[in-house]
Amino acid sequence: MKRIKYLNVILVCLLLASIGWAQEGSIPEIKVRLNNPQFDKSSGELAVDLELQSEVVGEQPFGMNVRLFYDNTQMGFLSLEGLPDGYDLLGGPPKTHTGNSSSGYNLFRMSEAATFINGAVQLMENDKAIDIPAFGWTKFFELHFQLTQRALTESEELLFPTLVLDSKGDNRGGFLPGEEGIVLTLVEQDPETRLESKPSIIATDNFNWSYDGSEELPFGEPVEEVGVNTNVSLTSTYGQVGEGGYALFQNIPNPVKDETSIGFSIPRAEEVTIRFFDIKGAEVGAVSGDFPAGQNSLDVSEASILSQANVLLYRMETEDYVSPSLRMLIFDQ
Repeated sequence: MKRIKYLNVILVCLLLASIGWAQEGSIPEIKVRLNNPQFDKSSGELAVDLELQSEVVGEQPFGMNVRLFYDNTQMGFLSLEGLPDGYDLLGGPPKTHTGNSSSGYNLFRMSEAATFINGAVQLMENDKAIDIPAFGWTKFFELHFQLTQRALTESEELLFPTLVLDSKGDNRGGFLPGEEGIVLTLVEQDPETRLESKPSIIATDNFNWSYDGSEELPFGEPVEEVGVNTNVSLTSTYGQVGEGGYALFQNIPNPVKDETSIGFSIPRAEEVTIRFFDIKGAEVGAVSGDFPAGQNSLDVSEASILSQANVLLYRMETEDYVSPSLRMLIFDQ
């Protein structure tokens, strides 16, 4: 696979980091994951959200290079969409680079060729920076792909698309020789410095692929974790936001075994509480956190909640809004 050229903005970010960023205090860790697959059966288009979570409250994304690999036999890249207001693409739409016929297998144990996406997004209007929640996840943008006829034919019903974020974690760079992988810079909020942004440490959660920690090829292998039913259209967890900007959506997956994700939308940054009830209306637990305006999701894995009954009701509460209740089903353990 050809050596990938950095966009100028990423070079600037790395240079600034090397000359004294974060001389005091620790560099915050930001988790990046691919989640919430959405499939349109009529067009064969698959969309996946890129979501962020911070280890500390108050961090905001400034710029990010969009770098990931996918199995070229399964899909082709279409577009990056859904950026928050105030953010935009740098240098035009992300570019793709496809390796030779064995690149995917040699690097990641994909079927044949791997395609590499390279692009960047940045905050253009400082007063519109979004907050990254420390509890739960917030959507940053969507990646859209066209599934191949081969994938649709071979999947029969469930397809497990492989997407690999370009980061080994622990500041060890990316998978290609001589490059740094994913770089996410944060808004610099220190009034004593004139810098606009500061670095972060990236932790990634890939989509249907597991990194084995190796520094040698192959770096890991595909896993069947999140299946996409190619016989039906799957809409976003976030669905349609109602009047006023508040909405609570059906948890995914449902029924629930060990963990589920609850999507919701709020019109402004505020504290959100999800309360859980048994079928008789008795509260069995609650989880709360501070979230930015827009579309968010909350992972629930607490056994103290999910073990209470085979059917649970849940609702969203904020200072000014209480949602209708939705129902989730729990696998009988």
